[in-house]
Amino acid sequence: MDKKQIRQMSLIFCFCLVFIFPVKGFSGYGIHDEQIVSRVEIKIKGGAGNEIDWAGIAQTMIFIRQGEPFSDKSLYESVAALKKSHFFEKIKIIGPVFKDHKGSISFHLTPFSLIKKIKIVGGVPLLKREIMAVMKLFAGGGFSKKQAVADENFIAELFREQGYISPKVNISAAKDSICGWVNMVVNIDKGSFYRIKSLRISGNRVFSDQRLKVGSSAWRSSLLFGEIKRFREKKFKKDLDKLLMLYRHKGYFEVKVDSKVEKNSKTGHVYLFIIIDEGPKYQILFKGNREFMDFTLKKEVVLFKDGNPGGLGLRKSIRKIKHRYLKKGFLDIRVASKVVIKEGAGKNLRQIRFAIDEGAEYILDSITIMGNHRVEAEEIKGQMLMKMPGLFSKGLLDNEILEEDLGAITSLYLKKGYTSASVTHHLTWREDAKNRKRFVNVALNIKEERKVMVSSVRIKCSTCRVEEEGLSAVALKKNDPFRRYMMLSDENVLLVLLSEKGYPHAKVKGRVTMDKTGSLAAVIYEITPGPFVSMGEVFCKGNLLTKERVIKYGVELNPGEAFSLSKILASQQNIRNINTFDSVRFKLPGLAEKKENVNMLVEVEEKKPYYIRVQGGYDTKRLSYGHTRLGCRNFFGLNKEVWTSFELSEIGYRSDVGIREPRLFIFPVSSTLKISFEEQEELNKDFGTRTFAGSLGFSHSFFKNYRAKLALNYERQKQFQRTGTLLSSEEKRGFKPRSILVTRSLLTYNSTDSFFRPRKGIYSSLSLDISRGIDNSLDNFFKYRFEVRKFYTFFSNLTFGLRGRAGFVDSFGKVDGVPDGQLFFLGGASDMRGFDENMLMFDSAGNAVGGRTELLGSIEARIYLGLNFEITMFYDTGSLRNTPDYSGSHRFRSSTGLGMHYITPAGSLGVIYGYKLDRKDYEDRGRFHFVLGYTF
Repeated sequence: MDKKQIRQMSLIFCFCLVFIFPVKGFSGYGIHDEQIVSRVEIKIKGGAGNEIDWAGIAQTMIFIRQGEPFSDKSLYESVAALKKSHFFEKIKIIGPVFKDHKGSISFHLTPFSLIKKIKIVGGVPLLKREIMAVMKLFAGGGFSKKQAVADENFIAELFREQGYISPKVNISAAKDSICGWVNMVVNIDKGSFYRIKSLRISGNRVFSDQRLKVGSSAWRSSLLFGEIKRFREKKFKKDLDKLLMLYRHKGYFEVKVDSKVEKNSKTGHVYLFIIIDEGPKYQILFKGNREFMDFTLKKEVVLFKDGNPGGLGLRKSIRKIKHRYLKKGFLDIRVASKVVIKEGAGKNLRQIRFAIDEGAEYILDSITIMGNHRVEAEEIKGQMLMKMPGLFSKGLLDNEILEEDLGAITSLYLKKGYTSASVTHHLTWREDAKNRKRFVNVALNIKEERKVMVSSVRIKCSTCRVEEEGLSAVALKKNDPFRRYMMLSDENVLLVLLSEKGYPHAKVKGRVTMDKTGSLAAVIYEITPGPFVSMGEVFCKGNLLTKERVIKYGVELNPGEAFSLSKILASQQNIRNINTFDSVRFKLPGLAEKKENVNMLVEVEEKKPYYIRVQGGYDTKRLSYGHTRLGCRNFFGLNKEVWTSFELSEIGYRSDVGIREPRLFIFPVSSTLKISFEEQEELNKDFGTRTFAGSLGFSHSFFKNYRAKLALNYERQKQFQRTGTLLSSEEKRGFKPRSILVTRSLLTYNSTDSFFRPRKGIYSSLSLDISRGIDNSLDNFFKYRFEVRKFYTFFSNLTFGLRGRAGFVDSFGKVDGVPDGQLFFLGGASDMRGFDENMLMFDSAGNAVGGRTELLGSIEARIYLGLNFEITMFYDTGSLRNTPDYSGSHRFRSSTGLGMHYITPAGSLGVIYGYKLDRKDYEDRGRFHFVLGYTF
């Protein structure tokens, strides 16, 4: 039998099956009304930890209900949800088995083993978070052997990208005998790494090999030691991009940079080749520009950044130059370019000559409005950005602004109900050829057409009762001018309203019916509400230490309440803000399936609860110092942080013990309770202080950049002498032990782009201390302080910083005095550079003098040199006023100087030299300061 006969016999057989044996048709998912589910059974096999309600979690994803008809669709959705959750390693379904139209179905589920912790061995020099970022497995999640193999490949690829030749990764898991979770170990055998053996550069005439090598971070790394010298291809590619920019910046717009990387996996050697085709050097010349200087127009030339592939950079530069002129009212601007080979220089030097014909400058002479019968001309002009010449406007004609104004006038008429209004314009001018100006009359012609009013607004919904509330919420109301664009906005308003009422699947469609005259519009919003949805239970997974009630405390919906999208989003944000979690994932089973009850599954990854921080160094304020802090982020699983810290320096010591509550009751306010003891002998002061203090503080962030703080302090303070100076009876009062109550309030605004290295933005603070002595009146005072800092970055490598600060202490009560420890002192790396610490003013004995008023101003320029080095130039000026027992001058004193900073990921390290501009005969000329970070 040949192939043709076989095909014929197959067709005849299929035909017989279809027509001789009838088959019940299938159309979609069937609902078997005659078959009722009498029992739904969920059996959990395995599963780490009894603290997790696996059956409850599974129930949220099983949409088959006892007592309801069996549905193929519900079964399919249940299986899909269980698989999609990645909570269960094995899913087995038995049934449904029906007898007498009643049946049962059983779900046999085996949860993944949960990961208690992940230990990474051999991951240096990469940080743990860098390795975890490429993994799918995480602490608190389920362990899968299949995913572990995939993660091994991800980690190996990460280390190959970091320059290692053949890294090997093995992930193993062992069950914890106490809780039943698994401890996962990632063993990384990095092996040897690639290192640069040679870097050869060819084709470079402008820059020497050594200059280009120094500019390569990959080459510089190869000169170091250990694993720092490993070769990373991504780093080398960035070097090539920087090399390209270097040549373009020097005028080589046609430069081409090619490279070749040869690796020897046996020796680990890498041979790099950079091939440069410099092309000609270009000079940029402008001719005919009177309005703008050459320097200004060069900013619009993109050749220095983008080059000139296919002449694209030149065309783009011309467009940008034209646009700058158009914004200044030169509507007839013409820009032409010509490339000229400079005579006597060969083909390696060319000039791009921009020939500019500026034409006349168009200045507004008048604005005439015609056709406006129902809207006043002044109201129309109020919508326009285009202004006549005056104190705050040059009155330049800008076509872009004119088009925007036409749109604004049309919008004004639409708001008033003139749905068919249109605006056209016509320009006439008078010539001033001598001054190359044209004074323009702008004539606006308005066709208002018919005004349309809203005759009625109705909301139609068959099941939901939101008519009254909806009519109050919509913006388009009866007897208002009709605005069609507002119907879309009102549809969204109604959708939000419905989503808050338990109808997240609602649909709203607005319709409008016009009367015969076309002047009245009847608006109706038709609502298809969809099923009513209520909030179900909240289930948590991955919270090995954190109490479940801490997570549920952040949920703003109770079981049985109407489902609200805004409250769900707020709940998710509250849980994400819990400090003990590294990451949080949410699932809402039943929402996408449009079920009547939606549960929330919260899957968290916890941070390590315990931490230790050790810091040490030297600066000119504390001299040598060391600081350590021990803490727990998740005290007893309650999301409370407790810590103890100790600092020892050459000027004293300090110890703290504290506890922090990130969310006080139901309010978004953090609170901190702290007890501290310190002894300080600040430099150049003739006294020291010992202080025991307890404080309760509250902090709240609001809007975007604001933060308010309030602290209630009790202090037991004692000043002691560091010298044998005789004290008067009044001075002795300040050296007796004193008990003080202080209320501190602080308001800050911070829009800076970086905490460690701000380049733009504003930081400002306003503080008030209200101090009250318990057993004395010496500590009765108000202490005010205001500070503002502003940062500007004009070029990528130049940042200016400005700072101003003022403070004042005002005593109240019987004694008009303030303890020395509460006065303001200036001098040192943090304020007046070039002066010794606290030594802006000093007495005849050489001791620092403080004042009840401080004034300080600084300006600083920061210039980035490359290679993470930055030079600073500064000017500081300051003064202390109202200084007790000091009769010297209170004039402002000033200093200037230079600093060099090395920028690290954790901040900058710097050395600064400040020079006194008004040095006294018995003072030194200046002073070096060693600092961590910036002065401000």
